[in-house]
Amino acid sequence: MKTLLAVLALSALALAQLQPSCSQGLPGLTPYLTQHFQNWLKNNGYSSYDFVRSDLPGGSFGGKQDDNDGPINNPIIFIHGNSDQAIGNGTTLASWQTGFRDLIQYLISKGYKESELYITTWGPANPNLASQQAHTCKYVTTLRKFVEAVIAYTGAKKINVIAHSMGVTLARKVLQGGSMTDSTGSCQIGDPLTNYVDTFVALAGATWGLQTCQFSFELPTCGKSNGFFPGTSAGTNGHPTGLSTYLSDINFSGVKEASYIYTLWNYPFDSIIGMETFYGHNTSEIIGQTATKVYNGVQWTHFDIRDATCDTVLKAIQTHTLN
Repeated sequence: MKTLLAVLALSALALAQLQPSCSQGLPGLTPYLTQHFQNWLKNNGYSSYDFVRSDLPGGSFGGKQDDNDGPINNPIIFIHGNSDQAIGNGTTLASWQTGFRDLIQYLISKGYKESELYITTWGPANPNLASQQAHTCKYVTTLRKFVEAVIAYTGAKKINVIAHSMGVTLARKVLQGGSMTDSTGSCQIGDPLTNYVDTFVALAGATWGLQTCQFSFELPTCGKSNGFFPGTSAGTNGHPTGLSTYLSDINFSGVKEASYIYTLWNYPFDSIIGMETFYGHNTSEIIGQTATKVYNGVQWTHFDIRDATCDTVLKAIQTHTLN
């Protein structure tokens, strides 16, 4: 448990990024969903989900300015990591709580419109509560409704999804659909969204668990049911024995998240995930992925993978290549 808490505490130290941010020199963003999108959400039964998250600075982003402001590119939905928020301005509890601000600014500089870029904050956005966050029905169903709302609102035939850290494992269930169970009971997520998703980009996820969770499974984020418990051994089939129920589900469901799946991650060490390789897997890789790109974990931090890989992410969604 002490080991996990030490790793999670790194987030509160606001780790200095070694790589230059993609958004350096670019103008800021106007936070929150546009009024046009907010009105549409209200008129279409989504008000109870509080996608705006006005309780946070930069708690959401995206939407049209008016009925004529439709998307040209495939809309992109972003899903942030544990205790992060949508496009925070760095004045919250930790300076790294900027979500996908940098990548969104970069994409706008490359011609994307606000009506093509969407994100909402899931969770309390409090680093002090990081160890209490798990893959719950509430988080998965809320994010699923957000994705469904964006698809219906934009009228898009295809979308792209970009996720970071715990957002990767949440996004996988959101897109795979099906059912799941947590401490409150079971919930139905819906049919797979595979046919709607062109590209899924997974940034520094922990899809095979966290090594630091092996002895800290009493914490919700490390739990054996809905947490990042990595199992107890490599297993005879090449897959971990005892992997958490949730991670087993998303890894062995047989459902693809998108037509193209890309993973970007640090090796051999990630400043938040810890050791990348254990029990026969690199924890950030996804079975059936299209391609992967690995960064030097000594030089790149967990948040560099989110904020300094914009060129690579853009190539993935536009040309289906990483180089």
